[in-house]
Amino acid sequence: MAHQDSMRCSKNGGSAAATAAMLVRRYGDVLREIALLLGLAIAVLLLGQASLLRHAPYSPVFRYEAELRSVAAAIEHFQAECGVLPARLRDLTHTAAGPAACQHQSLAAPFRLRDAWGSAYHYAPAAGSFTLRSAGRDRVIFTADDIVLGDTAWSWRPLYRPPTDWLRLSQALATVLLAVLFVTKLLSLLWRGGMACGRSLLRQRLSS
Repeated sequence: MAHQDSMRCSKNGGSAAATAAMLVRRYGDVLREIALLLGLAIAVLLLGQASLLRHAPYSPVFRYEAELRSVAAAIEHFQAECGVLPARLRDLTHTAAGPAACQHQSLAAPFRLRDAWGSAYHYAPAAGSFTLRSAGRDRVIFTADDIVLGDTAWSWRPLYRPPTDWLRLSQALATVLLAVLFVTKLLSLLWRGGMACGRSLLRQRLSS
């Protein structure tokens, strides 16, 4: 076996192809371990992707903000059709509400005028403009967790940060660990193969 390795190394000048052939012949078990580690890493990654598809990637607060904007869009539609802002949010749910000349269709279902916690949105028209806010999770208006239309500071967002997803975190750590093991095994295999080829060449030169 050593003589054959020496012949291969000398014939190919220690080329990468000769080293690879010798690695497959002499370290088949190690290569199988590497293939197994790579397969496990791929499986963990696929499981992680499935978890991402099952769970929303963002905090639910983005959905709450989107619902608030949809109500604001209905208010602006009312204003565009009727020339005035609705006096109260429930005007959005009635056909032909507002001035006599305004014959609009219902712009919002009643359930859309309440936030995710069942509280009515706080709406205040003033001088052709309006403010709109949700009382938030505590259901108390004008507190820190209020979700406010147009407030780009988004100071409420940290209060709605979802809890740590330990499943997804463990999958990420497992993937990193498997990748490290894979690279370590591969480098070890290449090192041993190169050393074996070098020793074969050295023995050949010493014997000649």
